[in-house]
Amino acid sequence: MRTSVIAFACGLIFVGLPAHAAAPQAANLLEDPSFEITKDRDYWTRVNYVTVAPPGQSTLTIPLKQLYVGEKSRPGRMLLLGGITRLVFNIGERPTAPLLLDNVRIERDTAAQQAAFEGLWAFDFGTAGSPVMDGFHAITPDTLYSKGRGYGLKEARIWRTFDALQPDPLYQDFICIERGGLAVDVPNGRYRVFVNMDSPSGFWGEYQVYRQRAILAEGKPVATDKMDFAQFQQKYFRFWNVEDQSADNTFDKYQKAYFREKTFEVEAAARGQLERPRRGRGGPAASGRQRLGVLQRRQPLDVRRLHV
Repeated sequence: MRTSVIAFACGLIFVGLPAHAAAPQAANLLEDPSFEITKDRDYWTRVNYVTVAPPGQSTLTIPLKQLYVGEKSRPGRMLLLGGITRLVFNIGERPTAPLLLDNVRIERDTAAQQAAFEGLWAFDFGTAGSPVMDGFHAITPDTLYSKGRGYGLKEARIWRTFDALQPDPLYQDFICIERGGLAVDVPNGRYRVFVNMDSPSGFWGEYQVYRQRAILAEGKPVATDKMDFAQFQQKYFRFWNVEDQSADNTFDKYQKAYFREKTFEVEAAARGQLERPRRGRGGPAASGRQRLGVLQRRQPLDVRRLHV
């Protein structure tokens, strides 16, 4: 199926997949929906997006701003949204069941704007070229703190950055920070902090290893993790005897298990800067630090400028 496309907004494509007459146990495969660029028509210069449509009615959602040409394991440049001419659906030469498509549409993605509120700071840690989640400020090794910017890395010793290419723009990339951390200008008061230090593992399954790691706020530990060899084995082989079912949400089943986000509250100090450094021992210093959100103030504030 080929659909002519005049223009794409920076949003989401929704594809309705109505129920059909095939037996419910017969899986429907939706293979290689390709976004072709006028001047780029070979395999490695178009988006090759492979997914599975389960039996019954469902909706396929494709996030346009997260697409690269080529394959997931060999991504090229990002898709040129202004140059799309065709949307192609291909179910292969020998499909196991019919596939019905209905209500193909483009909608603007406003989820980030709807989730934002006054007093929220959200940061996405990653490489200079990796995608940034909508509504988040990018933090790369070059994002150093300055008064003009109001946030940034401060006295951070960085081991390396990494882009694992999955599962999403927020958690696929990270910065491994051995010492130092992030400073953010906020008014004086109490704040709730939500942070992820866990890595999604590398593309080939490289697992995060450490002996001890900690998050410090104002010089005091607010979260500490330790790992020995037995704990590493338990995490590394956590899915060895897991069976898949057709009704499973594979993202929730296999991705969410990697992440144990930390939540804590911290008081902005009267000296004018509240910092959030970290430290680690063992492996790659343990710190795939992808996300930090400083949430709403927890009590009335005065007018002094501080950091969190």
